[in-house]
Amino acid sequence: MNRIIALPYLNAVTPCVRIGGSLAQPAAALIEGQPGIGKSAMNNAAMKFINADFRDIVLSTHEPPDIGGYPWPNGDRVHFLPADWLVEAYESAKAGRRVVIMLDEYNWSPPAMQAAAARMILERRVGAQMQLDPELVRFLLVINPME
Repeated sequence: MNRIIALPYLNAVTPCVRIGGSLAQPAAALIEGQPGIGKSAMNNAAMKFINADFRDIVLSTHEPPDIGGYPWPNGDRVHFLPADWLVEAYESAKAGRRVVIMLDEYNWSPPAMQAAAARMILERRVGAQMQLDPELVRFLLVINPME
């Protein structure tokens, strides 16, 4: 995580952004950079270039059910209904499109939100029954340095 790398899909080097991992691997890639330097805009442009559906989710403005699902009673059980943006990502991948979900401000979000995001990444599950295809769905964790 201490290296600066070239972003081949942009044909540029961004010295103010540190990237760990790769979108070529199923694990989440980590991007670190100061607020306001264009991390989201850079990734949005890159995802358009590689023709991937891009979801930019600012975790610090969401609640854990936005990722883990909203509890919904169903007889003697409780089901968890996923948020629309997750259903759309799931449906895009199911249709064969590449999907990149960028979880922004990961380190500034509450611990419960970080846990919900980590569970989604590790289990690749949306709600109770929708499994995210690890070949088509990738995650970017974006953090801002703590001062």
